[in-house]
Amino acid sequence: MSQILSQMVQIARQYFMDLHTPEPNPPDRIAAKESLLEEISEEYSHKPAAPSDTPTSPFSLAEVKSLKKQMLSTAPGPDGIQYAFWK
Repeated sequence: MSQILSQMVQIARQYFMDLHTPEPNPPDRIAAKESLLEEISEEYSHKPAAPSDTPTSPFSLAEVKSLKKQMLSTAPGPDGIQYAFWK
């Protein structure tokens, strides 16, 4: 009985390892990704990241807490910020 259980565990382990091991991207997909990234870089390289009067620093904890109080009580996750805000 323990030999059968051991074999079942090995089969299950191999199944989940195969399931969660990513397959390598084919060369044509890698080339397409690189081409797309180059195209995007060329398109946006001359544009400013943000208007000069727009603050670009990370949110402070106080800013996040003040926004959280203004949001409804629905959220997609444990952060408490509703989906519409992130969308």
